[in-house]
Amino acid sequence: MKFSCNKTTLLKSLNMVLKAVSIRTPLPILKGILLEINQDKLKISASDLNITIENTIKISSEGNASMVIAGRTFIDIIKKLPGNDISFEYNESNGNLSIKSINVVFNLTTISGNEFPKTLTDNEYLNEDNSITIASEVLNDLIKKTSFSASIEESRGILTGVLVEFYNEGIRMVAIDGLRLAMSEAKINNKINESIIIPAKNINDISKLIVENAGEVDIVKLYIFENKVILKIGMTLILVRCMEGEYIPYNQLLKQEDNIKLIVNRENILESIERAALISRERKHNRIKLNIEKNNMRVIAKSDEGEYKEDIYVDSEGENIDIDFNFKYMLDALKAADTENILMKMEGSEAGAVITSLEKEEYNRFKYLVLPLKLI
Repeated sequence: MKFSCNKTTLLKSLNMVLKAVSIRTPLPILKGILLEINQDKLKISASDLNITIENTIKISSEGNASMVIAGRTFIDIIKKLPGNDISFEYNESNGNLSIKSINVVFNLTTISGNEFPKTLTDNEYLNEDNSITIASEVLNDLIKKTSFSASIEESRGILTGVLVEFYNEGIRMVAIDGLRLAMSEAKINNKINESIIIPAKNINDISKLIVENAGEVDIVKLYIFENKVILKIGMTLILVRCMEGEYIPYNQLLKQEDNIKLIVNRENILESIERAALISRERKHNRIKLNIEKNNMRVIAKSDEGEYKEDIYVDSEGENIDIDFNFKYMLDALKAADTENILMKMEGSEAGAVITSLEKEEYNRFKYLVLPLKLI
C-alpha cells in the first residue's frame, strides 16, 4: 500500500505528538508512534498512558493501513530527508515501511497498530453536550499565569498538578508548591461545575500545542469524563489522565489582614529585583530584602560578592515593614502578572505577600501569594 505527503506538514504533526512519546517505559510500544491511514487522511498518535496526543493531516493514499513505528527514529529520518515530497510504501505481510525522497531510501520495521492503546477519535464522550468551549488565547494565558507555581518534586504528590475549576460562566486555575501560590481566572461560556487536577507537565504540553496552532485555531473544546479530559485543538486531540485526590483548600492560604497595601509599577520592581538577583543568586534561598517605609520601597541584596540597594517609589498604606523573599519566586510572579501596575497586600513580616492586578480585564485576573523567607 502506497501513500505520500508533504514533509513540512508531516514534520509539524510529528513534533506535536512527540510530546507524548515515552522515553522510559516498560512497554516498548509506547516508544512508538501509531500511523493510521484512512483514504486521504493520516492520523498520527503517541501515548505515555498519562497523555495521548493525536493529529490528523491530509495525504495522498491508495488504501488503508495501521502500523506502529519507532517514534524518535522516524522523526529524525523525516527531518533529514532532502526533498519536500515523501513517498511511502507499506508491506503489510512483513511490516516493512519504505520511505523515499529524491534519491534517499529508508526501510523500517513496524509492528501492527492493533497493539497500540485505544485512540481518541471515536471516543463516545466527544459530543457537543459534554463540551466546554474556551478561546485558545484565554486558556493559554491561564496556564502561563499559574503552572510555574506547581511543585517539580514528585514527592509532593498532588502539588505537582494544576487545579482547574469550572464554575458558572467561569474557569479558574490554581497551582501551589508549598512556598507560593498562583491563581488566575477568566469568564467563559460555561454552565457546569467541575474540578479536575491536571499534571503540570501535561498542562504545559497543552500550552505548547496551543502556541504551535496559533493563527490556525481560535478555540479549544474540552470534554471531561471519568477523571479524564480531552482537548480538541483544531485537528489535534489530547487526552490527559487527571490526578486523583483532594487539592489543598487554597482559599484558606489567601485569608489574611490587609494591614499593608502597596501600589507599584510592575516594570520598576521587576527590573530592580533582577538587578538584586545579580548579587543574591549565590546566597541560600536567593534572599533579598524589601524595606518599605512611607512611599518608598528599598530593594536590598547582600552576599560575599557585594551589596545592592535601590529605592523605588510606591503608593503605600499602612505600617513600615522589613520582609525577606526568594527573588526567584517574586520574579516568576511579576513576569506572569503582565500588567502595568500591581497591588501588593501584606499582613505583616510573618505573612506572605499577595500580588494582584489593579486593572479589571475580561480575562487576566490573577492572584499570587509568595511566602517570606522567615517562614522557610
